[in-house]
Amino acid sequence: MDMGVDFGSTYTTVSIYNQKDKAPEAQRVSGQNDSTYVPSVVSVDKKGKFRYGVAAKNRTGESGARVFKAFKMLLNESDQERLKRRKYTEEYTPYAVTHKFLEYLLGKVRNQYNQNEKIEHLVVGVPEIWFEQLNTMDGQAIVREICQSFDFVDSTNVRVVSEPIAASAFFAHNYQKLKDKCYEGKIFLIDYGGGTLDITLTDVTVKDEYMTIKIDERCGKGENEEGKIGKAGILYMESVVEEALVCNEIPFSKENLGTDDEYMKAVNFLEQELKSCADDIEFEFETACFTGKGENVLDQLDNDIFTTVTYDGEDIDISYGLLLRVYNREIREILNEKLDYMISFMKSKDIDYESQEKFKIVLVGGFGNFYLVRKQVEEKFDYNTTDHRWEDVIVNTSDREEAISLGAALLAANEIGIKNTAPYSLGLYMEIGKKPVRSMAFEYRDNLDYDKVYKVMRNGKPVTVSGRSLTTFVINGEDSDGKIRKVPVRAENQKELQNVIQSEQGTVQVGFSIDPREVLTLHIWDYNILTNTVCEPPHTIKLKKFRDLLDLDRAEVVDL
Repeated sequence: MDMGVDFGSTYTTVSIYNQKDKAPEAQRVSGQNDSTYVPSVVSVDKKGKFRYGVAAKNRTGESGARVFKAFKMLLNESDQERLKRRKYTEEYTPYAVTHKFLEYLLGKVRNQYNQNEKIEHLVVGVPEIWFEQLNTMDGQAIVREICQSFDFVDSTNVRVVSEPIAASAFFAHNYQKLKDKCYEGKIFLIDYGGGTLDITLTDVTVKDEYMTIKIDERCGKGENEEGKIGKAGILYMESVVEEALVCNEIPFSKENLGTDDEYMKAVNFLEQELKSCADDIEFEFETACFTGKGENVLDQLDNDIFTTVTYDGEDIDISYGLLLRVYNREIREILNEKLDYMISFMKSKDIDYESQEKFKIVLVGGFGNFYLVRKQVEEKFDYNTTDHRWEDVIVNTSDREEAISLGAALLAANEIGIKNTAPYSLGLYMEIGKKPVRSMAFEYRDNLDYDKVYKVMRNGKPVTVSGRSLTTFVINGEDSDGKIRKVPVRAENQKELQNVIQSEQGTVQVGFSIDPREVLTLHIWDYNILTNTVCEPPHTIKLKKFRDLLDLDRAEVVDL
């Protein structure tokens, strides 16, 4: 069985690759309103009984129920106060809750499809920035570790890939089905989910009718960029409800909204209304734009009620005008800024983003379906009804929300390949005359071959260093400022690192490799200065997570 998973902040979707039909299929899950979209929610009651998805979400506000959300984004969280505010404890950690949720969902889908068949190949989609930024980089390793622990999964064939890679795989597959030929060109993905805005430019190449995908550039905003929910669907919905409380002069504690069950129930209701009333929202805004002028548009929309939520026994109206005002305040500017950045990048690289055949624009994610988001993107790219850049990659409207899991299933079945590029820059920290020098194994976005060892180089030659000085590495996790940081070896790991070297006084050469599961391996060769030879084979240390060796909390910016 080949399975693909879109592990989302708000919803998770699972797909299976159907070998008979040669196509991926999103799986409806019994007990989850027979839907492919399972809320990423776990609850536990006083007796220790767990519930998942819809059942867990429906327990919001119930006495004695502890409801966990957003556990994916908290896998890297070390702030215990923040975890406590979100009802996590030493027993119910984000890791433990994530383990429970994925074990339940993957096991349930597997049993529905074929309970006697093991999941032979499993691919899980996570945000691209989980491979790039220091504060989130270990998240993908943690998810892989969790999935490898399930006894119904072949632990040797678990891969965690970036969501835009998975989505691009599916859209390229759709193009091939619709046009009966492989797609070759760029795919511009705007992935707007509950916690994150991710904008990615991917490149699809073809060799011997086999499509391979790599990432050219990305930018974003939200939970993965800032370590908190921000500038995406969850923030928008929470802000709409909060603004409605203010407008209706309803007393509430702003500091305690994160644990206010009445507030969260209102947000949940608004979320369902936004999903189920998408056509009404589009009609209302389109009509207002055609009939209103200037401020009159907002006045008109303020008079039209979209829905009514309940808070502490009070009915609170939410108008279309309120939806627009909060969107303009919380979303419009940052989406515009990130789109402008990507357009500037494409111009600097002479990428023809107006090409009608070699460039596709796709909105994915739950919030990407929201009318105001879609309209803003269309205006940025001068959309018109004859614009082919928006065509031939979407077959059904559900493709936008299921694309990542469907693409992950295609990758699991090896129907489409990934062209590996370095998700970060990596090397050794060295100084010459007290000045840092650039000694790197590979640089961000370099083409990489899986399992190939890349030695740390300077001026085109392998670097030879004292084993004793092997204490600090440099890494560029593409943080918001894009600067390289020096990161010391953790004190408790320093002895282990020295033990693999034959002599503390000896000299060594160092390299790195990445396997198809994105596991990084550190290679260390003893180097004989007298004979000018490298001793084979090298010592190796597998780094499932960077924190297996490096103290990321002590990272410092360095100018190389």
